[in-house]
Amino acid sequence: MLFIFEKEWCKLKTFQKNLKKDFAYQLGVIKTIIEIENKLDYTDDNKDAEMFFSGLFNLMYGYKLKNLNDQIQNTPGIDLGDEKAKVCYQITSRNDREKIKESLHKFKKFKWDEVYDSLYIFIIGTKKTYKDFPEYDFDLDNVIDIPKIIKEICKLPHPKQEKILKYLISEGPLLKNNDEYIDVQLKKGTYSKFLKKYFISEYRKTGKKIINQFSEELSDLDRTTRTLIYAIMMKSVDVEDGGISFDSYDILKRLKWSEDIFIKELNILRRKGWVDVKNEMDIIDIIRDIDDWERYNKYLLCLSYSKDGNEWFNMLYDFLKTKSKNKKQLDEYFEKLILNLNFTVLN
Repeated sequence: MLFIFEKEWCKLKTFQKNLKKDFAYQLGVIKTIIEIENKLDYTDDNKDAEMFFSGLFNLMYGYKLKNLNDQIQNTPGIDLGDEKAKVCYQITSRNDREKIKESLHKFKKFKWDEVYDSLYIFIIGTKKTYKDFPEYDFDLDNVIDIPKIIKEICKLPHPKQEKILKYLISEGPLLKNNDEYIDVQLKKGTYSKFLKKYFISEYRKTGKKIINQFSEELSDLDRTTRTLIYAIMMKSVDVEDGGISFDSYDILKRLKWSEDIFIKELNILRRKGWVDVKNEMDIIDIIRDIDDWERYNKYLLCLSYSKDGNEWFNMLYDFLKTKSKNKKQLDEYFEKLILNLNFTVLN
């Protein structure tokens, strides 16, 4: 009898060991992908990450976490929340002390402490050792990382562990059909409806030539730069004859990029003549020769592609907005045109 018990015990320990390896492998893949994206100056697909870990934590702890960014675009300071359980999470790939402090500051500033009792900062990776933040009532144990949740999963009952493993396999990045890095091909079109709307017949040939030129210039930009253009069109302050006006801070919040990457991409568009300050700069700022970050923060910016006396971003925006039945469809058209380089949407 004792022999049978020992045999079953050994089988159980082996099962647990293999399960732990599976958890480490699946979550380790996510960590590695995020690290590689950051090194290549890609931004991690935050929305996918938030949805993925929302589902995982709900399975682990029985929460009903919701992605708060689905309700309020780019909720400041937190990403996931369960008001009934009074817990919320910030999901980030950064593990520096400044990021932790920034999250705590926003949690307090936007009065999330009046809605949630506990803030957890989840690092997609490995956390560091942090000194206390005496100005905030915060337990450093609430900074959690992938090794921490692997340990916690391994303490759960076997049926729950199996559910979690199935979730990791089915929802993990290895099996996702994510088109983020697909090398899209430029698709030109006839642009018949677009040209008919804005040009009389004798000017349509010239109009088509300019659209083809614009499409080729756009396709020369990498996906990161096109993502910035897409975000600007989605979050425009105003669309007028001079182009599409936007606030750099609003766009940065939406993209959740680092300031360095954001400035780098804005400068690419500025050098092409596609982005500049909307109005003339103060003479003092010109004399001071303010840096790019101060310029982009202080002044309203404008996305513009002006050819042959026409503002093309303005016309593209207006055409797709008129064609769309709702905001969701408009966003889809922007995505097709700017990210996927599918200019047949102008047919």
